[in-house]
Amino acid sequence: MILAGWQWIFYLVTIITLPGALLAAFLIPAPSQLEHAAAAADVEEKAASASHVAPAHVRPPKMDYLGLLLLTGAIVLLIFGLSDGNVEGFDRAQSIAPLVLGVVLFPAFFFWETRIDPLDALINPATWNVKNFTLLTVLSLVPYVSISPIPSPTSKSG
Repeated sequence: MILAGWQWIFYLVTIITLPGALLAAFLIPAPSQLEHAAAAADVEEKAASASHVAPAHVRPPKMDYLGLLLLTGAIVLLIFGLSDGNVEGFDRAQSIAPLVLGVVLFPAFFFWETRIDPLDALINPATWNVKNFTLLTVLSLVPYVSISPIPSPTSKSG
């Protein structure tokens, strides 16, 4: 007997996510510090434009091709290694090598991001200083939590 159809997955995600969103509204601090920094930068830009001189810190960001290559490679290799290992088994080099390379490329990406100009970085290093970053990350992953289905009773052959 089926108690709920496949449509209930949408209700379940809402039931889990809505309380988290309400908690986030109360637990995540107001961005007053960010507003203050933005206002200070705005005042500096207005002063520079009044004197018809472009501010020194304003420049278009450059594309971080090496960071993009490292991050994309790490993600693709990890997904391939996990997918292939799930199908073919994790005792083969075809599954192990991508996993090892992916695990090596992730720290290499973060190391590279600390060495370049924050304006050009794919992930700005200031991101890690955001208050409640862990809470924000956990709440953003809540909809992806999967619930294992209840196994159906197997018929016993006698």
